[in-house]
Amino acid sequence: MAELGFGYEVILPMPKSLYMRDFSSQSQLEFEKLLKGAKSEREIGLYAANTVELIENESNYRSFQYRQVGREIVDSCDEMIIMSDGLVNHKMGGTEDIVNYANIYDKIMYKIPCQRGKV
Repeated sequence: MAELGFGYEVILPMPKSLYMRDFSSQSQLEFEKLLKGAKSEREIGLYAANTVELIENESNYRSFQYRQVGREIVDSCDEMIIMSDGLVNHKMGGTEDIVNYANIYDKIMYKIPCQRGKV
């Protein structure tokens, strides 16, 4: 993105060490590269009564963190670029959930189809 002249901020849904568990080793390397090009990086707080112990494993508690970071991103922007493989899984905090939230507030969205695992 930086090569195109776009500045970007990274907002993490949970401590980086826990977040990185959700990605393959190749994706972790790509993520680290993207972090280096970001203007800033920050982590949202734990949602409601969440604790680090509750979000360590795949659970609704972890999904709440993803939902909250998605909503925070929607709330902080005027326009959004949504990349999606088009698969609908109805997961809390997933792309569909965040797009539905953005639609409530009439956010301008540019949807770019992509295949999972391809950037």
